Amino acid sequence: MGADNLNPAQRHDYEVNIQDHVASLQDAAAQLPQEAQKQLALAVTQKLPASDQQDILSQLAPDQGTTNLLWSVVVWTFSLIAGATVITLALIALGFQFGGHATDAKTMLTVFTGVIGFLAGLLAPSPVRSKS
Repeated sequence: MGADNLNPAQRHDYEVNIQDHVASLQDAAAQLPQEAQKQLALAVTQKLPASDQQDILSQLAPDQGTTNLLWSVVVWTFSLIAGATVITLALIALGFQFGGHATDAKTMLTVFTGVIGFLAGLLAPSPVRSKS
């Protein structure tokens, strides 16, 4: 039975009753072991419409500011590594030695191509992104 056909007083009582049931269920779920809580949350969430599932996901995900900060840290770190690798490769090409022994240019080139590949991967479109 829904609250659509109720007068305001009945609707209020209905909503209070629902809130009491929700509170009771939350208390009961809190007593379950953590693994059972995860299974319960997953089972309940899967029965919801996709729009409600998306609402729940957006509440659990980090906010945009946090996401932007994380991406900035990752990109800047790999950019600094790429820059340091280019400088190191240039110094190796000029004959500089590091730590009293020659540094292998192949190793530095491998680091450089790996870092550039990672940064290029950030620009590639996601294969799992929806086409909406």
